[in-house]
Amino acid sequence: MKLSRILATGAAAALIGASAFALAGSASAAPVAAPDPDVTYVTSSQLVPEVSPYPRAWFRGDVSAPVGSSTSGLAGLTLAGNQLILNGETPSTGLVGLVDDADFVASGPVAFQIALFSNFAGADTGFTTLVPDDITLAGLASTASWHTTAAIRNSSNVVVHAADSSATLAQFAATLDAETTPYVILAYGVYVGIPFTSTLHSISWNGVTSSFMPVPTADLSTTSISTADVVDPTKGVTATYTGFAPGEEVQFGYGTGAFGGDYGDPVVADANGSATIQFVGDSGFAVGSVQFVGIGQTSGARVAATFAVVAVAVVSPADPELAATGVDSTPYLISGGALVLLGLGFGAASLRRRRQNI
Repeated sequence: MKLSRILATGAAAALIGASAFALAGSASAAPVAAPDPDVTYVTSSQLVPEVSPYPRAWFRGDVSAPVGSSTSGLAGLTLAGNQLILNGETPSTGLVGLVDDADFVASGPVAFQIALFSNFAGADTGFTTLVPDDITLAGLASTASWHTTAAIRNSSNVVVHAADSSATLAQFAATLDAETTPYVILAYGVYVGIPFTSTLHSISWNGVTSSFMPVPTADLSTTSISTADVVDPTKGVTATYTGFAPGEEVQFGYGTGAFGGDYGDPVVADANGSATIQFVGDSGFAVGSVQFVGIGQTSGARVAATFAVVAVAVVSPADPELAATGVDSTPYLISGGALVLLGLGFGAASLRRRRQNI
């Protein structure tokens, strides 16, 4: 199953003045670092110890012995139970909206966690953790069944939700919202228990995506290619991207501002998380900017780079009659009127990530 079409199409086009374009050099381009600007990349070494109050960053949560391990690698952050990682950078309330917009991608049994104070007896009281009963992505919704690790009481000290009892997250939120002293979300994160080992690829929360994969790179054989060469199967543009999970399928796609979509069959990333593909456009490929994207079908890792398709100056052959009269017959450029360049406004990618592989 693919993650969905990689690039939607946009209708924007820019009109520029006459005169043909000379071909820019197509020498090999230097590697282009292309991490997603909306993603924060996190390694095991950046996980700080738990302190009180919680750090406003990723940290290792305190767990009882024996304590598991966390190791960064090409596939992501491998957590061997018993291991808890949390992030204290979170809004205080808004539980339902945050969870409905949240996402996580992992291989193996990884339980999402939300730590909070229910504040039934005043500020900073009633600590508990909410965990989805279904630890796949399907359970990460306000309408799904969740459970609380400790009893949730109301302001009269009456138990409303017993420890380990289940309800929808919306029901838990309604109970919390009914209290005079607002509840406080302390942190979010994931837990892997004994005897499991799981690999965490990414987590999205409050509009921020944290990737536990290596920072990706993109290397293009050229950043500028002619309309003739881009459709030539012996030429085209060769792209090598890194930052995927070793052995996962990578679906490539492209967008020009006017059209786009998936490109070819998925490519399997090698042992270093690298995938290479040659891009060749269809006949009649127009001038403009092309964004070429690879998306890991397991990890959700996204790597993108851009190249330009340009026209070539058309040279007129020398006229023998003009040459005989001594008239200068220097080759000239044919102006084809105004050239329509495809705009740079790419449609948004619809990239709802897959469920975990449990």
